[in-house]
Amino acid sequence: MKHPFKTDVAVLILFFNRPDHLREVFDEVRRARPSRLFLYQDGPRGPHDMEGITACRRVVENIDWQCDVQRLYQEKNYGCDPSEFISQKWAFSMADKCIVLEDDDVPSQSFFPFCKELLDRYE
Repeated sequence: MKHPFKTDVAVLILFFNRPDHLREVFDEVRRARPSRLFLYQDGPRGPHDMEGITACRRVVENIDWQCDVQRLYQEKNYGCDPSEFISQKWAFSMADKCIVLEDDDVPSQSFFPFCKELLDRYE
C-alpha cells in the first residue's frame, strides 16, 4: 500500500550518474512525499556513464507514496546548463509551482513546507 502524499507541491529532481548523491536527496524527498514528482536525467556522455545512469534510475524507482510521477530520461548528453533549462521548461509545462533540486542538493524536511509557503505567498 502506498502512503498518501504529504507535501502538496511538485518537486523536480535533476540527476545524472551519481547514485550515492542522488540517494541522499531522494531519501529526503521520499520523507516529504510530494504530490507530484518530476525526474530528469541527462543522457550519457559515453558507454562509461551507463553504470551510474542505470544505478540512478534504480534509486528513483522506489516511490512508495501516492504521487503523479513524470520522467524525462535523455538519450544524449546535453550538459549542465542546457539540462537546467530543458528540465525546468519541461516541469513548468506541467506545474505552475515547483521545487527544483539537483542530485547534490540535500534538503532538510523543513525546506519543503518553507518552499510551499513562499510559493503560495508570492504566487
